[in-house]
Amino acid sequence: MLYLLGRNGQSYDLACTTNSISDYVFLLIYCYLSLNVYIRLNIFMLVLTTTTLQLQRWKEPSGSSSPTPVREAQWGIKLPTSSSATSYPLYQFGNPQLRVFRTDYFLTLVRPGVPLSEDTVQFRIPMEMTKVEVKDYLENIYNVPVASVRTRIQYGSMRMRDYKNCRIKKPDYKVAYVQLAAGETFQFPDLFPETKKTIEPGSFEDVQQKYMDKKKEKLSEDVRRSGVPKWFGL
Repeated sequence: MLYLLGRNGQSYDLACTTNSISDYVFLLIYCYLSLNVYIRLNIFMLVLTTTTLQLQRWKEPSGSSSPTPVREAQWGIKLPTSSSATSYPLYQFGNPQLRVFRTDYFLTLVRPGVPLSEDTVQFRIPMEMTKVEVKDYLENIYNVPVASVRTRIQYGSMRMRDYKNCRIKKPDYKVAYVQLAAGETFQFPDLFPETKKTIEPGSFEDVQQKYMDKKKEKLSEDVRRSGVPKWFGL
């Protein structure tokens, strides 16, 4: 039992044995007005903890597992109900899958800017991911045989500027080059194939295309003039 001794010699029980909430309010006011600021803070935290425990005791009386509707009607609040967390057995290979396991990292397959060999695939990976984790990720999740992994850090560009003419740096990212096992090849899929449109001679598209070709001819520079403008000459 914890007791608080008042100035008049009366002791207050901090174990919350009483069933009246007004006693707690009185105790908080008493602590605030009569004690030191550091003692006030300690006593207030202690009373707050014991009050929370007492609320749980009032919510679930001894011998009953259901909340007390009288307290809810008296205070005008909804007391929380205790719900046991769902526990799953330890997963072992061959057991039915009861949960969905998600990875800690996410890989992004990107189209390489320069041509790579047929057995090399380029990924954009998080900065915290290592070569061993990339290899384990592809082999265990996607069943892709991996021979080796090379990584590099691409530093963000600083070309952009804000309205104050200060440079804005883009975030850095890590690039992984995965070399597949012997005999494995990969070709990046053509997600948006370009289909050539047949233009009928004499149609509006044909006339427009010829006009644009003439414009391009006029704007193109003559290699023999070595950059000298057209207006300068005989």
